[in-house]
Amino acid sequence: MGSQVSAKTNDKEQQLKKASKMAMVRALLPIVGLVVIFLLFNVLTDFRMMGNMSLAFSQVYVTMIAAMGVFFIMTMGGLDFSQGSILGIASIVVCILSKHGIAIAILGGIASGVIIGAINGYFYVYRKIKSFISESLRTKVLIPKSSELSLLINAKRCKCLHVL
Repeated sequence: MGSQVSAKTNDKEQQLKKASKMAMVRALLPIVGLVVIFLLFNVLTDFRMMGNMSLAFSQVYVTMIAAMGVFFIMTMGGLDFSQGSILGIASIVVCILSKHGIAIAILGGIASGVIIGAINGYFYVYRKIKSFISESLRTKVLIPKSSELSLLINAKRCKCLHVL
């Protein structure tokens, strides 16, 4: 009887060790894949990719900041579809205010994002509208309107308003 218990215990220990090894492989596999792809493309492009890293990072910083915001929202159990529209509207505000100075443009972009975020928060907290429902409704309104607004602004700046 004692030998059966020790055999079962040893068998369970072996299964746990195997499961923990598999969990570690699953955790490290994406990182290893990223490193392999990075090295492969460096070799295939004669290491020109290393010189372009600053350019690549300068083009994705807005997306990285937006991804951080989505990360925080999802870790709190929410779901946000209007973030792209808010980012688009804030970018339009920055473009409009950029002729008055970069500091005013940045503050205006931040202020517009804060105002729209406060409106979203108001509906979620005080009106008790679930995040998914309110986001989908606002997304159906915000995305088309921000696209139309950016098209209108760009058309006016390019002096091609006759197209509209």
